[in-house]
Amino acid sequence: EYLDMIQAAAEDGFVTKENRYRLREYYDVRREKMDLIEDIHEGSGDKSFQENRLNQIFKDEAESDKKETSFSLFFVKDYCQFFFSALLAYFLLAFWVVTSIYFYIDKDSENDYSIFIHNISFGLVTAVVIQQLGDGATDNESSLYNRFLETYKTRMERSKVIKFKNWLKWRSFNCCLCRKGQFRLLCQVVGTYLIEVIKGLITWLILMSTRAYILCWICGGATSLAVGIIVPLDATNPLYTTGQTWVGIAVTIGYSFFG
Repeated sequence: EYLDMIQAAAEDGFVTKENRYRLREYYDVRREKMDLIEDIHEGSGDKSFQENRLNQIFKDEAESDKKETSFSLFFVKDYCQFFFSALLAYFLLAFWVVTSIYFYIDKDSENDYSIFIHNISFGLVTAVVIQQLGDGATDNESSLYNRFLETYKTRMERSKVIKFKNWLKWRSFNCCLCRKGQFRLLCQVVGTYLIEVIKGLITWLILMSTRAYILCWICGGATSLAVGIIVPLDATNPLYTTGQTWVGIAVTIGYSFFG
């Protein structure tokens, strides 16, 4: 019946995304499998060939499921690794930015603990920037952006499938919430949509973590240098020393990046 519907839609020149999705998802292999089972039961055709073909289909399905499971596990592992890498990077960046603002507000602060955190976080952020603009600029294996890009594309493709399935659920939704199961379906659709939006935002933040790092390092370092020049700061003030250190490293990175 579904094949007849597809053929009629094709003849009319109107095949929707839903038609294509359901055809790929449910018809291709399952139709052949159903026909073979029916022929074997009816005793029509070469039974030996039909049984061998049916067994081959079952084996292919099992192998496909195994590969898909393995791929999903590797994808989750890679995604978690990139997630925690980006999370750590944002934490270090946040420590440096917050302590910089603190020393800008309280220019006479001599809190050794805050100075230590500021200097360590600036050093680590700078190390990441040097790596990304040095080896990472020419080596795809060293760049977090390039290494995560393939995982990002896979995640976006999965998100498209989930959103499309969610859209199909929404199409089947009846506005009358009094009907049995309608409120539950509405919660599922809205919940799935919100989860995908959040996952998409997290994935985008992971992808942009390197660029955010470099941009914040440039802006933060230049601001520290400007404050150190304009505002009469003591030579031991963290912002003064950060600005002086930053300009030297920035010149070195610039020469290296532009060859």
